[in-house]
Amino acid sequence: MENLNKINFPILAANVNFEDDKLLNPLVKEGKFIPYLLKNTTSGKKIGIFGLTTMDIVYRSHPSAETIFFNPFDKADFIVKRLKNLGVDVIILLSQLGEEMNQMLAQQFLEIDIIIDKPVGTSGKKVEKCGNTLIIQSETDNYSLIESEINIDDEGNLLFIQENNYV
Repeated sequence: MENLNKINFPILAANVNFEDDKLLNPLVKEGKFIPYLLKNTTSGKKIGIFGLTTMDIVYRSHPSAETIFFNPFDKADFIVKRLKNLGVDVIILLSQLGEEMNQMLAQQFLEIDIIIDKPVGTSGKKVEKCGNTLIIQSETDNYSLIESEINIDDEGNLLFIQENNYV
């Protein structure tokens, strides 16, 4: 809670429901937890960003019994459809699901353009293409900040990503 109260940005958690969690629900009402975020580019394109967390967090972080975790595939389906209905040109998933699940998501949800994931026991950044989806795993297991420049054409097609890492 101490760390959550210090941040001034939202945590993207599409497959977590804190409605009955007496401790975290006030933070939901403050906008600290949201399912997705919309951003507009300088050229007028819409980018939708959403976050999914792994189901094993129930065992790793011991959240309260009132916090409900939903199947990430079900929530991805709901969020991707919602973002498309909102006219989003590019969809980015911030994932904590791991390489295999990310590949499955990329195959099932062709509308997801980029998946950015946590490191999964690898050193160095891993970038792969799965269908039309670019999957990027972080460069380090340490805390880092990654700044990405995403270039898209007039039709909303992803052209390339330029990244700068700050550890």
